[in-house]
Amino acid sequence: MKVFRDNCVYVQMDDLVQLLTLSDGVPDTIMKKLHSENEITVDDTNRFDFVKFDLPEEVFFFKRQDWIIDYENYKDLDDEKLEKIAHELYLNSESIVNNFNILPKDDQKSNYGRSMLMEHVKLRHIIHNLRHLAAYKSGVMNMVIPGEELGEVLDITQEQAKKAVFR
Repeated sequence: MKVFRDNCVYVQMDDLVQLLTLSDGVPDTIMKKLHSENEITVDDTNRFDFVKFDLPEEVFFFKRQDWIIDYENYKDLDDEKLEKIAHELYLNSESIVNNFNILPKDDQKSNYGRSMLMEHVKLRHIIHNLRHLAAYKSGVMNMVIPGEELGEVLDITQEQAKKAVFR
């Protein structure tokens, strides 16, 4: 999930884990923030923590990442609406899989086939995050949303860049 506040974007560690797999053209400034001397291990204790990105090219980059849900677009939706959106995305992802499976093997290995699989993975990631958001909104899951509650947001731009090791 991503949250835009005061010309900054806050991105959950859970999404940063997928960044290199699901995005092209990651700005060097983001890479430098995630890779350096120290290690950050992403696990169940911190995967819902947010990392702050404040450079204009970083904010612009994350605005274009449609596979990372924008909190502002979903925060006011009730559980029924979130479930409906997730179900529609699920049907879309299943359709992609079905279409991929009927492709000839050579086409499955082509750029077209790989792009179909990538779209499927992105849709599944969105569904996964919508479920987390629904759990947060219903009080089942605890998360600190930047700008909404007091809590720690990792500000890697203020400290030395850290090397991310994702599990």
